[in-house]
Amino acid sequence: MKRTSTLIIFGSVWLATMLWFGGRQAGCLGRPRPPAASAAADREEWHGIYLQGEKIGYSVTISRGLPGGGRAVSNRAVMRLTLMGTAQEVLTTTNYSQDASHHLTDIDFRLDGAARLEIAGRIDGRVLDLAVTSDGRRTTQRVQLDGPVYLPDALDAMIAGKTLQVGQRYDFATFDPASLSVQPATVTVAARETLALAGARVPAVRLDVAFSGATSSAWVDSAGRTLKEQGPMGIVMLAEPREQAARLPDRPSGIDLLTSLAVPAQGVAPADPRATRLMRVRLSGIDLSGLDVGGGRQRITDPAGMVVAVEAGDTAAAILPDEDRRRYLAATPLIQANDPK
Repeated sequence: MKRTSTLIIFGSVWLATMLWFGGRQAGCLGRPRPPAASAAADREEWHGIYLQGEKIGYSVTISRGLPGGGRAVSNRAVMRLTLMGTAQEVLTTTNYSQDASHHLTDIDFRLDGAARLEIAGRIDGRVLDLAVTSDGRRTTQRVQLDGPVYLPDALDAMIAGKTLQVGQRYDFATFDPASLSVQPATVTVAARETLALAGARVPAVRLDVAFSGATSSAWVDSAGRTLKEQGPMGIVMLAEPREQAARLPDRPSGIDLLTSLAVPAQGVAPADPRATRLMRVRLSGIDLSGLDVGGGRQRITDPAGMVVAVEAGDTAAAILPDEDRRRYLAATPLIQANDPK
């Protein structure tokens, strides 16, 4: 879906950049770079971005045909959020090209806000060469590929050319700018539904997308245009005319994103947490099948009731540095753990 990566990438990238503050695109302060000369009709789509019913931003995607049947795509998104009580404006730009088979050939991603992140990638055969600039430092990385790679943005064009039947499932290898890795994506044709948009009822097909540990649902029309998308963190995107989409409130939403994501806890917290040796927690409203909940200091004591026991570890005998855990402290392109500053 053209907006799937806006929702999912924004979610995952934002969580990573929270380390700097204290994921589908938010872009640079300048204009998106114009794609190469078009060989097919241009396509421009605007979407309003909403959090819990309040408008927080917009997204615009411009797609142009290239000689040979490929396409060049530019996406720009602007989001105004409240995070930890502070108003933030997050801007992102994603530019990428794909060949006639929708395979990714190059990508440029930039995020600006309280932190800045730039990712440039080029595919050469079975290798994806990446250059990552974060916090002013540039690193390079090579990712070995098993085959063609797609972006979530390109999936709608691929799906639109197929006869969709409820229950059909499609699997793709997709590049995730948040983790700088190739991740599997699964698109399932979930249902045929009718959406109420701008006072009209519009037939659509709902596609459920699982990508990089997150899920979203997209409602697309017969031409493959995304009418609505509901993604992680309760963010919803709606197709809107340009003027309506770009019209933002004067002030950021009063909804604090992190507060809205916090897991509500019931019961009484331990009076002396440092002296607590064992704590049992009952979880609800969550599927544990895809989560690594049992292990280390915690274990599932009642799978049916979703009860997890957490024990205090014995740290008195710990020897530092702990060579077994050194890899967890290693620097990555997004976390400069070895930076003297």
